[in-house]
Amino acid sequence: DIAMNHADRLDRLFAFGANTNLGGLKPDIDKNPTFAKYIERMGEDYRKLSKTPDKYDDFVAAVSQMWATQPDYKAEQLATIKSPVAVSDGEHDEAIRLEHSTEMAKEIPGSKLMILPSVSHFAFWQKPDEFNAAVLDFLA
Repeated sequence: DIAMNHADRLDRLFAFGANTNLGGLKPDIDKNPTFAKYIERMGEDYRKLSKTPDKYDDFVAAVSQMWATQPDYKAEQLATIKSPVAVSDGEHDEAIRLEHSTEMAKEIPGSKLMILPSVSHFAFWQKPDEFNAAVLDFLA
């Protein structure tokens, strides 16, 4: 969204585990045990760090509603992106279809597709050094 509507605010974009429309999501994400563990872990962190620790269920409901309805970008919109973009994901992403990442990279002019091996949607936890290196190499 920022690359399409506020391009003056960025030089590069590293889009990891992203989708441009609901078709990019795997249909069974809500049944994936790894993703469920993530939601549980986030609940623990939320309760420790939030000023409203008893509102995690409300937060999850709002985010779930967002995930069920957004985003909905068209190929024509993606084609307007001028900033360098890395469309990146983990080889074993639990949420985003690999075909969608490939399609997204084709729709964004000059973008680079980067599939990180042996990691999932949670590459930043699984292999943080490799994830950070991929981000920093692209941003450099």
